[in-house]
Amino acid sequence: MGVQLISQLIAEINEVSKPFAKKFLNKRSKTIQPFRDIRLFSIFQLSCTLLRTALGNVQTLSFADERVHALMTRVLQLAQRCLIFNSRETASDESGDEMVIVKIPTSWRPAFLDMSTVQLFFDLYAHLPATLSSMTLTCLVQLASVRRDIFSINEERVRFLSQLTNGVRNMLKNPQDLSHPSNYHQFCRLVLRLKRNYQIDELVSVEDYSDAIQLIAQFTKDFAHKWQSASKSICCLLSFWHNMVYCSHFMLSKRPHLLEIYTHEIVKVYISFYLESASVVQHEGLEDPLDDVSVIQPQLQMLLSIGRYEYSRTYELLVQVFGQTAQHYQQVITAHLNHEFQQHSMEDIAVLEGQLTWLVYMIISAIDRRSLSASSDDADAMDGDLVCSIVNLKHWSHCEQLLHKTLRLMLDITVGHEQAMKLARLDAVQVMLNNHTSEQFPFLAIGEPVQVMRHRTSFYTCLGRLLILDLGEDEEKFIQFMIPITSALDNVKQLLAQADTPMFRAEEAKKELIGLARDLRGLAHGLDSPISCMMFFYWIYPTCTAIMIQSMEIWHHDPQVTTPVLKLFAEIIHRSSKLQFHASSSNGILLFQEASKILSTYGSGVLAQSDSIPKDQIYPMRLKGISICFSMLKLALYQDIWSGGRLRQFGGDMLATAFCTFANLLPCIPLSDLQVGEMDTMNLENDTLVKLVQEQPSILHQILTTTLEICMSEEFTFTELISQPLLPLILLNREYFGQLRKPIISRYTPERQAAVARWLDGLMEGIEPNLLSSNRCK
Repeated sequence: MGVQLISQLIAEINEVSKPFAKKFLNKRSKTIQPFRDIRLFSIFQLSCTLLRTALGNVQTLSFADERVHALMTRVLQLAQRCLIFNSRETASDESGDEMVIVKIPTSWRPAFLDMSTVQLFFDLYAHLPATLSSMTLTCLVQLASVRRDIFSINEERVRFLSQLTNGVRNMLKNPQDLSHPSNYHQFCRLVLRLKRNYQIDELVSVEDYSDAIQLIAQFTKDFAHKWQSASKSICCLLSFWHNMVYCSHFMLSKRPHLLEIYTHEIVKVYISFYLESASVVQHEGLEDPLDDVSVIQPQLQMLLSIGRYEYSRTYELLVQVFGQTAQHYQQVITAHLNHEFQQHSMEDIAVLEGQLTWLVYMIISAIDRRSLSASSDDADAMDGDLVCSIVNLKHWSHCEQLLHKTLRLMLDITVGHEQAMKLARLDAVQVMLNNHTSEQFPFLAIGEPVQVMRHRTSFYTCLGRLLILDLGEDEEKFIQFMIPITSALDNVKQLLAQADTPMFRAEEAKKELIGLARDLRGLAHGLDSPISCMMFFYWIYPTCTAIMIQSMEIWHHDPQVTTPVLKLFAEIIHRSSKLQFHASSSNGILLFQEASKILSTYGSGVLAQSDSIPKDQIYPMRLKGISICFSMLKLALYQDIWSGGRLRQFGGDMLATAFCTFANLLPCIPLSDLQVGEMDTMNLENDTLVKLVQEQPSILHQILTTTLEICMSEEFTFTELISQPLLPLILLNREYFGQLRKPIISRYTPERQAAVARWLDGLMEGIEPNLLSSNRCK
């Protein structure tokens, strides 16, 4: 009872209510510090004395007796609470194990310099049953986490570390007790602390280091089968090796660390178990770990960071396994498509897809961890080959998860110029740039499901980024690259030419068009240089834009068509900032004219739709498309794409058409839905403005009034952003602008009315009725 009372007292003193922790921090420190430095050490010594007594009588004690078992539990708990008292925890690392520093006072030094204290807990582990030995391991974890400066000289620290390492080595020589789940996890934490709290130079200087590291490596491999059932424990083990590998680059000691002997074997064993799990999931009906990537990702990241130490061997292993699995997968898929069914063929396909998905995750993790290893041209070349090996995978469209992860890897690599340049030099990438057809990449075929076709955008974004690296002003190279897309465009054109005839193959035309729109949007996003954007514009206008407008007329009711087409035009408008049109060029106006036609065509289709759309279909059928239209109009106004030509000469009503479409679409959006989905990006949160738009048929009048008031407000900082659409609004509403003069002036105080009148009179002075850049800057 006395032990339990003291243990509970320590726990209560150490526990501080979080809401008052900061407020009473100084007062708490003054109370706790004397208790920790003087009283707590005596209590810890008492617990050690009781444990030594129990250890001396261990042969006569019956731990099956509940009273004996309970007493030992309380004494061990007392020792544990003494060690964790006022410890400082920092953020968890990748292993998920909290990083604890045991803040032992200097007055406790004798207990740690006396080797009998640490040895006591190792001896207790060896003699106590598994239900108690896990608590001794917890105490050892805390002892291994004492602050470094508790030892005044390095020799003391190395001697203490040697005792810990020797104890771990003895445990591994008799690992039968480690099979107990509690013991296993605490032991993995103890192994991790050997590296986390001590430098690698100190660890390799331990006398039995070579024996200990060999046993830890064998233990890591032997328990690899627990990677799923004991994920946190495995993470601790892998984190130990990850830290060893990372710190080996900064070693000062010339002693051998022996990592080159064991790391590759560990990587090989774990890769084997991961791949085997795909078969277990299918044959035994177990939960697929790939369904929750957050569980396996820390393991894969640490495992592949270990693999980058002997990266050439890891690379060869991944290439070999991936090549064999991909070849087998291709054979099975071919047999399946040719109706050469074999027993369990669908199950075999699922297993192979699972294994390929695992391998893609591994390759992604290996490349993600490149920043933690020494960089070299050889390593970069191996990274590029790994990317190419998964990019060139045949029949990958049959597994969307595999397709998604592969393309995500490509996007991550091509976003950096240096990495993309190294990737672009590879022969396989050049072949891909010259042969991006459905024969080479089956997921580009028009027969693929729409959800698979979504990935085409990412694919062509990657190709666009790779293309511009060596494109320069070579227009012929661009045209050569566009041949497959040009062929698809011609095919769509031929199909749509029969739209009004019984020969029209609507479904084929729709699929072809969706793929084309997604390809072009991805390519537009990837072409980031002004020259490549100009080449793209001259390719897409006017033939392709006309086809997109025609498709909008046919399928204005189908979001599978309207969404990719609208997003394509929004991307083109967004990229217009890169277009270097000549001052006398009308291309900017022509581009906006096409966008205005798309807006008008889609808007007419939406307005013609029935109001009886199911509630769960309102967003995809209506709100999503409307939000893209508004984004497109906003981008056009901000980009000022028509400033290079004369608006009236090339169709002055297109801006009015765009604004009228905007005005007509706004009432289609219920006020309650304005905060839903992508509508948040449109800055349409002003309820008063929305009500005015719904109530007033002359919405442009209201927009002009509001814009003028904002521009005249002294409190608004960014007037130049709001004033950009002001001139188009005035030109569209000249008569109404004249009528606004008197009511605007009357809103100001008498002493300011004269100044406001002069400002309004001078606003249009010398302004011509056009939107030339020189005219707008007056």
